[in-house]
Amino acid sequence: MRKGTLRYREVEDDIEGTTFKHRIAEIHAISMKRLSKVEAADDPSDGADDE
Repeated sequence: MRKGTLRYREVEDDIEGTTFKHRIAEIHAISMKRLSKVEAADDPSDGADDE
Protein backbone atom coordinates (compact mmCIF):
# COMPACT_ATOMS: atom_id res chain seq x y z
CA MET A 1 0.00 0.00 0.00
CA ARG A 2 1.46 3.34 -1.07
CA LYS A 3 1.04 6.48 1.07
CA GLY A 4 3.20 8.92 -0.91
CA THR A 5 6.10 9.34 -3.30
CA LEU A 6 9.80 10.02 -2.98
CA ARG A 7 11.06 12.78 -5.29
CA TYR A 8 14.56 14.14 -5.90
CA ARG A 9 15.50 17.61 -7.09
CA GLU A 10 18.76 19.39 -7.87
CA VAL A 11 19.53 22.77 -6.27
CA GLU A 12 22.45 25.13 -6.87
CA ASP A 13 23.52 27.72 -4.30
CA ASP A 14 26.01 30.47 -5.08
CA ILE A 15 27.87 31.43 -1.90
CA GLU A 16 30.57 34.07 -2.19
CA GLY A 17 31.33 33.13 -5.79
CA THR A 18 31.40 29.38 -5.23
CA THR A 19 28.60 27.23 -6.62
CA PHE A 20 27.42 24.35 -4.48
CA LYS A 21 25.18 21.66 -5.98
CA HIS A 22 22.78 19.76 -3.74
CA ARG A 23 20.45 16.85 -4.40
CA ILE A 24 17.40 16.96 -2.15
CA ALA A 25 15.08 14.04 -1.44
CA GLU A 26 11.49 15.00 -0.64
CA ILE A 27 8.65 12.82 0.60
CA HIS A 28 5.31 13.90 -0.87
CA ALA A 29 2.74 12.34 1.44
CA ILE A 30 -0.75 11.39 0.29
CA SER A 31 -1.84 10.68 3.85
CA MET A 32 -0.28 10.78 7.30
CA LYS A 33 -1.11 9.19 10.63
CA ARG A 34 -0.18 10.90 13.87
CA LEU A 35 1.55 8.48 16.25
CA SER A 36 1.02 10.58 19.37
CA LYS A 37 -2.24 12.30 20.37
CA VAL A 38 -0.82 14.22 23.35
CA GLU A 39 -0.33 17.61 21.66
CA ALA A 40 -3.26 17.24 19.26
CA ALA A 41 -5.90 16.22 21.81
CA ASP A 42 -7.67 19.60 21.61
CA ASP A 43 -7.20 20.22 17.85
CA PRO A 44 -10.07 18.61 15.90
CA SER A 45 -8.67 19.76 12.53
CA ASP A 46 -5.59 17.51 12.58
CA GLY A 47 -7.49 14.22 12.25
CA ALA A 48 -5.85 12.65 15.31
CA ASP A 49 -9.16 11.14 16.41
CA ASP A 50 -9.97 9.70 12.97
CA GLU A 51 -9.40 5.97 12.63
